Amino acid sequence: MKFKLAPFYVIPFIVAGCGGSSGSDEVVAVAPPVAPPVSSSDTTLKTGVISGFGSVYIDGKRYLTDSANIIINGAAGQSTDALKVGMRITLKTDDDSADTPSATELEYNTEVEGNVQAIDRTNRIITVAGIEIVYDDLTHFIGTSESLLTVGERIEASGYALADGQFLASLIKIDNDAQGKTEQTISGLVSQLNTTQMTFTIGSVTVDYRNARVEGTLQDATKVKVEGQLNGSTLTAAEVEVESRDYNSDDNGYDEVEVDGTVTAYDSANRVIEVNGQAYELSQNLSFEHGSEADIVIGAVVELKLTFTNGTPQVVRIEFKHRDYNDGKVKGVITALDTTQKSLEINGITYYATSTTRYEDDDDQYISFNSLQINDFVELVYQFDGINNLILRLELEDDQDRFGETEIKGSVSAVSETEFTVAGLVIPYVDQAAYIVNDVRVSKADFIAAMAVSVYVEVEGMFDSSNTFIPSQYEIDEKDERDDDHDKNSKTGYVELEGRVTELLSATSFRLNGEEVEMSQATDLEINDRQVTLSEFMANVQVGTIVEVEGVWTDTHVITAYEAEID
Repeated sequence: MKFKLAPFYVIPFIVAGCGGSSGSDEVVAVAPPVAPPVSSSDTTLKTGVISGFGSVYIDGKRYLTDSANIIINGAAGQSTDALKVGMRITLKTDDDSADTPSATELEYNTEVEGNVQAIDRTNRIITVAGIEIVYDDLTHFIGTSESLLTVGERIEASGYALADGQFLASLIKIDNDAQGKTEQTISGLVSQLNTTQMTFTIGSVTVDYRNARVEGTLQDATKVKVEGQLNGSTLTAAEVEVESRDYNSDDNGYDEVEVDGTVTAYDSANRVIEVNGQAYELSQNLSFEHGSEADIVIGAVVELKLTFTNGTPQVVRIEFKHRDYNDGKVKGVITALDTTQKSLEINGITYYATSTTRYEDDDDQYISFNSLQINDFVELVYQFDGINNLILRLELEDDQDRFGETEIKGSVSAVSETEFTVAGLVIPYVDQAAYIVNDVRVSKADFIAAMAVSVYVEVEGMFDSSNTFIPSQYEIDEKDERDDDHDKNSKTGYVELEGRVTELLSATSFRLNGEEVEMSQATDLEINDRQVTLSEFMANVQVGTIVEVEGVWTDTHVITAYEAEID
């Protein structure tokens, strides 16, 4: 399954810059800078995701931060060095119409934080405190990667709470100050609120707020942030914060507001839309980006632009942040650069940067197109607009990323009995690899028979020191509609799952995060990269052991394992 997001990431938060400094993430409370007096009549409030630095880019627009009060998790007066690409922030400015407006305030709050419980690499889902965090090719990983992240590590995530209880990540970051932390933080939309029992649910997690400090008024469909201790599927809350703002005041001070979130209700007759439990009146002059009124459905992720008449807000524009697709991902050496055209060449294919291209290098927060050089090794996520390949994300790779496990994705441009080409990279068929078609593991011959020009493939592997790509797994999904997140929770076909053993069942089976795993003498088994027998493997399995399994669903809760590994 290929869960991909495009206009959501592609349009709003990709630009020049990168996320993060290489130093400590510790937030230090210092006196905030004093901004010059300004009139509140032209104040714009907007939410968005950081796409670059120098000062800060949001939605392809640069905002100066020299006089801004930067607030991180409640601590004011922070430096831009503490900000990262992918963080979802709220920003205030008094001159948004300027070519380069100045921000007066910028605020970031961690939305999900805790220890990784499970990783579903097939559906690209990471579970933290019972919340399923969905990631894709445009999610910014800091301090780790989707292949390196393991169960037990503590992470924080920023992004969007979805109507089904999942969390869509724009940023996933290792928590460098994790030692001694036991509390978990989740964000999502309230459902099944019981004011008598003082509980509600977010996805599959029950929140018990009897002894919590609650900020705001709880009601179903409102977005909340909860901090507490997890016990099974219940989070005992210490703090619950309702994320809402009152824009219906004559003295709200805003001339324009941009808010984003999930549609929780829509009344077309009375022209009212509800986002994260807050209702907004639709203007008669409503405009749309990346969609139309027909796309206003429960669960859609949107950005609303509000303007005010006598202090009353009206929605004048709705931008849909669809779950869509990119056209591929490739790695390679830059062989040509054109700073005027902002183009580069990899494997003989030309790619063009745009005003919304995101640049990432965890060692340099201020990387840009002009920082690139011939022979740099980069990873690109791109989209074909009918004429050119447009760069959505560019990451300058260090040695760990360059020689680590990676994926090449895209449509096949040439094919033979021995090899095929994707994004200019010639990939051979190898014997010692896994071949998957429509979530079913097949023989090498059957896979080759299914290959053709324009087929979309995903190939896992590694680059060696001579920049030769060595594949280890090939996949075709002919059923996949890349503009649809179909079956993201289905338990059919091929599966890669990492988690903790929750129960021993027999001499050949156990439960992994509640799912039954069956093994046999044919299962390829490893402990610390050493091949072992079934009996030796099972002798090392106990409740709490972290196991990574590749296999196929033979029942909705039974995985027949092809491979299993303990590190």
